[in-house]
Amino acid sequence: MKVVSLKCVNCGASLEIGPAVDNFACEYCGTQQHVDRGGGIVSLRRIETTLAEVRQATDRTASELALVRLREELTSLRSRQAEEVNVLRAADEKENGFIGLALLVGSVASLYLFGWWGIAAIFLSLLVGWRLITPLSEKIAAVERKSAERVSVLNEQIRRHTAIVDGVDSRIK
Repeated sequence: MKVVSLKCVNCGASLEIGPAVDNFACEYCGTQQHVDRGGGIVSLRRIETTLAEVRQATDRTASELALVRLREELTSLRSRQAEEVNVLRAADEKENGFIGLALLVGSVASLYLFGWWGIAAIFLSLLVGWRLITPLSEKIAAVERKSAERVSVLNEQIRRHTAIVDGVDSRIK
Protein backbone atom coordinates (compact mmCIF):
# COMPACT_ATOMS: atom_id res chain seq x y z
CA MET A 1 0.00 0.00 0.00
CA LYS A 2 1.05 3.52 -0.55
CA VAL A 3 0.59 6.72 1.42
CA VAL A 4 -3.07 7.81 1.51
CA SER A 5 -4.41 11.35 1.96
CA LEU A 6 -7.39 11.62 4.34
CA LYS A 7 -9.10 14.31 6.38
CA CYS A 8 -9.09 14.38 10.22
CA VAL A 9 -12.48 13.26 11.59
CA ASN A 10 -12.42 16.14 14.08
CA CYS A 11 -10.88 19.23 12.48
CA GLY A 12 -10.83 18.29 8.79
CA ALA A 13 -7.07 18.83 8.41
CA SER A 14 -5.37 17.00 5.55
CA LEU A 15 -3.38 13.99 6.79
CA GLU A 16 -0.96 11.65 5.03
CA ILE A 17 -1.35 8.06 6.27
CA GLY A 18 1.38 5.50 5.62
CA PRO A 19 0.77 1.76 5.21
CA ALA A 20 2.26 0.87 8.63
CA VAL A 21 0.11 3.35 10.60
CA ASP A 22 -2.90 1.94 12.46
CA ASN A 23 -3.40 4.46 15.27
CA PHE A 24 -2.24 8.06 15.52
CA ALA A 25 -3.08 11.52 16.84
CA CYS A 26 -3.91 14.38 14.47
CA GLU A 27 -0.95 16.76 14.43
CA TYR A 28 -3.33 19.76 14.36
CA CYS A 29 -6.04 18.98 16.96
CA GLY A 30 -4.63 15.93 18.79
CA THR A 31 -7.67 13.69 18.18
CA GLN A 32 -6.77 10.01 18.57
CA GLN A 33 -7.76 8.11 15.41
CA HIS A 34 -7.75 4.57 14.08
CA VAL A 35 -7.13 3.66 10.43
CA ASP A 36 -9.70 1.18 9.06
CA ARG A 37 -8.54 -0.74 6.00
CA GLY A 38 -10.84 -3.17 4.29
CA GLY A 39 -12.17 -3.96 0.85
CA GLY A 40 -9.74 -1.54 -0.77
CA ILE A 41 -11.09 1.36 1.29
CA VAL A 42 -9.10 3.29 3.88
CA SER A 43 -10.97 5.44 6.40
CA LEU A 44 -10.45 7.05 9.78
CA ARG A 45 -12.42 6.58 12.96
CA ARG A 46 -12.01 8.19 16.36
CA ILE A 47 -10.43 5.83 18.83
CA GLU A 48 -13.07 6.83 21.38
CA THR A 49 -15.65 5.26 19.06
CA THR A 50 -13.64 2.05 18.96
CA LEU A 51 -13.20 2.13 22.73
CA ALA A 52 -16.93 2.73 23.18
CA GLU A 53 -17.66 -0.34 21.05
CA VAL A 54 -15.21 -2.40 23.10
CA ARG A 55 -16.78 -1.09 26.32
CA GLN A 56 -20.27 -1.97 25.03
CA ALA A 57 -19.16 -5.47 24.10
CA THR A 58 -17.48 -5.89 27.49
CA ASP A 59 -20.59 -4.62 29.29
CA ARG A 60 -22.75 -7.02 27.29
CA THR A 61 -20.50 -9.99 28.07
CA ALA A 62 -20.38 -9.07 31.77
CA SER A 63 -24.16 -8.71 31.84
CA GLU A 64 -24.67 -12.07 30.11
CA LEU A 65 -22.44 -13.75 32.70
CA ALA A 66 -24.24 -11.89 35.51
CA LEU A 67 -27.61 -13.05 34.16
CA VAL A 68 -26.52 -16.69 34.30
CA ARG A 69 -25.24 -16.26 37.86
CA LEU A 70 -28.32 -14.31 39.02
CA ARG A 71 -30.75 -16.85 37.56
CA GLU A 72 -28.86 -19.68 39.27
CA GLU A 73 -28.93 -17.72 42.53
CA LEU A 74 -32.69 -17.15 42.12
CA THR A 75 -33.29 -20.88 41.57
CA SER A 76 -31.12 -21.72 44.57
CA LEU A 77 -32.95 -19.18 46.74
CA ARG A 78 -36.33 -20.64 45.81
CA SER A 79 -35.20 -24.18 46.58
CA ARG A 80 -33.75 -23.06 49.94
CA GLN A 81 -37.07 -21.37 50.76
CA ALA A 82 -39.00 -24.56 49.93
CA GLU A 83 -36.55 -26.57 52.05
CA GLU A 84 -36.92 -24.18 55.01
CA VAL A 85 -40.72 -24.39 54.78
CA ASN A 86 -40.56 -28.21 54.71
CA VAL A 87 -38.27 -28.21 57.76
CA LEU A 88 -40.70 -25.88 59.58
CA ARG A 89 -43.65 -28.13 58.74
CA ALA A 90 -41.81 -31.25 59.96
CA ALA A 91 -40.74 -29.49 63.17
CA ASP A 92 -44.32 -28.27 63.70
CA GLU A 93 -45.72 -31.79 63.33
CA LYS A 94 -43.17 -33.10 65.83
CA GLU A 95 -43.87 -30.20 68.22
CA ASN A 96 -47.62 -30.80 67.98
CA GLY A 97 -47.12 -34.45 68.85
CA PHE A 98 -45.10 -33.56 71.94
CA ILE A 99 -47.63 -30.91 72.99
CA GLY A 100 -50.50 -33.35 72.61
CA LEU A 101 -48.69 -36.01 74.61
CA ALA A 102 -47.72 -33.47 77.30
CA LEU A 103 -51.33 -32.26 77.57
CA LEU A 104 -52.63 -35.80 77.90
CA VAL A 105 -50.07 -36.79 80.54
CA GLY A 106 -50.44 -33.44 82.35
CA SER A 107 -54.23 -33.71 82.36
CA VAL A 108 -54.21 -37.23 83.77
CA ALA A 109 -51.58 -36.26 86.36
CA SER A 110 -53.53 -33.12 87.36
CA LEU A 111 -56.75 -35.04 87.79
CA TYR A 112 -54.96 -37.76 89.75
CA LEU A 113 -53.07 -35.33 92.01
CA PHE A 114 -55.66 -32.57 92.49
CA GLY A 115 -58.94 -34.29 91.78
CA TRP A 116 -61.55 -31.99 90.27
CA TRP A 117 -59.31 -28.99 91.04
CA GLY A 118 -56.97 -30.39 88.41
CA ILE A 119 -59.38 -29.12 85.74
CA ALA A 120 -58.41 -25.55 86.67
CA ALA A 121 -54.72 -26.48 86.34
CA ILE A 122 -55.43 -27.99 82.92
CA PHE A 123 -57.15 -24.81 81.69
CA LEU A 124 -54.35 -22.65 83.06
CA SER A 125 -51.68 -24.75 81.30
CA LEU A 126 -53.69 -24.62 78.05
CA LEU A 127 -53.89 -20.82 78.26
CA VAL A 128 -50.15 -20.42 78.92
CA GLY A 129 -49.23 -22.97 76.24
CA TRP A 130 -51.48 -21.26 73.68
CA ARG A 131 -49.70 -17.92 74.26
CA LEU A 132 -46.24 -19.49 73.93
CA ILE A 133 -46.87 -21.36 70.68
CA THR A 134 -46.05 -19.46 67.48
CA PRO A 135 -48.39 -20.50 64.67
CA LEU A 136 -46.75 -22.27 61.75
CA SER A 137 -48.26 -19.76 59.30
CA GLU A 138 -46.32 -16.92 61.00
CA LYS A 139 -43.07 -18.85 60.77
CA ILE A 140 -43.65 -19.63 57.09
CA ALA A 141 -44.64 -16.00 56.40
CA ALA A 142 -41.35 -14.83 57.96
CA VAL A 143 -39.35 -17.17 55.71
CA GLU A 144 -41.34 -16.01 52.67
CA ARG A 145 -40.83 -12.31 53.54
CA LYS A 146 -37.10 -12.81 53.88
CA SER A 147 -36.95 -14.66 50.55
CA ALA A 148 -39.22 -12.13 48.82
CA GLU A 149 -36.84 -9.30 49.73
CA ARG A 150 -33.89 -11.13 48.20
CA VAL A 151 -35.93 -12.22 45.14
CA SER A 152 -36.91 -8.58 44.58
CA VAL A 153 -33.25 -7.50 44.60
CA LEU A 154 -32.27 -10.33 42.24
CA ASN A 155 -35.14 -9.56 39.84
CA GLU A 156 -34.11 -5.90 39.72
CA GLN A 157 -30.52 -6.89 38.90
CA ILE A 158 -31.80 -9.29 36.23
CA ARG A 159 -33.91 -6.50 34.67
CA ARG A 160 -30.92 -4.13 34.69
CA HIS A 161 -28.56 -6.65 33.04
CA THR A 162 -31.22 -7.69 30.52
CA ALA A 163 -31.64 -4.02 29.55
CA ILE A 164 -27.87 -3.74 29.01
CA VAL A 165 -27.83 -6.83 26.77
CA ASP A 166 -30.92 -5.69 24.85
CA GLY A 167 -29.52 -2.16 24.51
CA VAL A 168 -26.27 -3.41 22.97
CA ASP A 169 -28.19 -5.79 20.70
CA SER A 170 -30.42 -2.96 19.45
CA ARG A 171 -27.39 -0.75 18.68
CA ILE A 172 -25.78 -3.57 16.69
CA LYS A 173 -28.84 -4.08 14.43
